[in-house]
Amino acid sequence: MNIRRSVTVLMTLIVGSVVGCVAPGKDADPLGGKTLKASGIEADIRKREVRLDATVCLSRGILEYLVCLPGTFEHETIFTAKCRPSQLHLALLLIGLVPRAFETDPEWWEMAREDKQALVNVSVEYELDGKPQRRRITEFLVSRERTDGKVPDRWVFTGSEFFKGNDGKSRYGADITGVVIGLIGEGAAVIQFGEKAGVPYRGEDQGLEINTDTIPAVGTKVRLIFTPHDEKGRAAEPPAKGAAPSTPPDGSDRNPG
Repeated sequence: MNIRRSVTVLMTLIVGSVVGCVAPGKDADPLGGKTLKASGIEADIRKREVRLDATVCLSRGILEYLVCLPGTFEHETIFTAKCRPSQLHLALLLIGLVPRAFETDPEWWEMAREDKQALVNVSVEYELDGKPQRRRITEFLVSRERTDGKVPDRWVFTGSEFFKGNDGKSRYGADITGVVIGLIGEGAAVIQFGEKAGVPYRGEDQGLEINTDTIPAVGTKVRLIFTPHDEKGRAAEPPAKGAAPSTPPDGSDRNPG
């Protein structure tokens, strides 16, 4: 699906929440305008930057998600955000990103890492002791699968799959599940971690956990910054040696707690 058609589909699905929130300056067309604003989210078209308001909800523990909606997976995610995931999808399209839909094919991970149109940088802005801070989001993570604990800075704009309800209408899956950024392979997330990570509930050497040395206090207000991947920016760490265990696509192995 090309960018323009994707925008049309997303606008059709979320028009009720976006109408009245677009502030494109002198231009009426959001594709040619300056800024798209919705609840808790802002897309600067000219700077090719999306800003999302979020809150730290967990300061230690294992993770299956990175960003979710309130009232969903706060026990295994770092940030909560109140925007509709479909609005973030639209905003990423408007700054020129093109989603690569998640697939269970083992080759997907390698192809996704090479897809320059889908790769996205994610940073976090917040205040600490009155001083502004900006960090790569991977600085808040620790790999349980690597001896050095480093987490590759790879994020892929996958876009969520669509669910068809009993009324026959299609709905953006992440709007229902509440998953904004996922850390294990799944189709109902807007952004996916670009490395195949194990499920942390399977063992102490699987998956990711919070870096307690860097994470801000619970309740800290932050702003997540999404920009297209910049090859001139900081290089991603090499992938961990050895393949991580496969993850059930339906998430059946997750801890229900």
